[in-house]
Amino acid sequence: MALALRAGAGSARAAAAPTRRRSVAAGARKQQQAAQQAAQPGSSAAAPAPAPGAEASTSAPAAPEQAVTREFRALGSKVVETNAPFRGPEDAPDFWEGERFEAFGKALESYFLPGLVVLGLVCGGIAAKTYNEDATTYIKPPTGPDAQPSIIIATPEATAGGAAAPSLVGGE
Repeated sequence: MALALRAGAGSARAAAAPTRRRSVAAGARKQQQAAQQAAQPGSSAAAPAPAPGAEASTSAPAAPEQAVTREFRALGSKVVETNAPFRGPEDAPDFWEGERFEAFGKALESYFLPGLVVLGLVCGGIAAKTYNEDATTYIKPPTGPDAQPSIIIATPEATAGGAAAPSLVGGE
């Protein structure tokens, strides 16, 4: 009954299914896994026993084991077991790693803040220079607490060079 509830998550059909069929399937699965392990060249079941009196050589490097991966479903989830080391995206070398970017990192570390200050000064200078460019109306702030702000309209005047220079018209 416990197997039926775990496998079917409480469904009536799973509870009514015979447990003998499951145990036969589990036995067949175990036999298949044992046959797979015996067929692999790196498994201990297929390795020949050393001759009596022969010692294992410690000077020869051990051959790397063949990666064994086993996939199966357990409790509705896919399970993957392997003896190979996990290689994730964090194990790949980063583009910015290494000696080639060491000098770039040191320069960025040393000159980032002064470069940011210079950039701010250049941007501020450009903004101050072009702030009133093409402005046609100006507001004169009030001169006292009871005074009203006044609007000054700039009108172009003809000059000797032919270019128009704005002049202020209006006032208080």
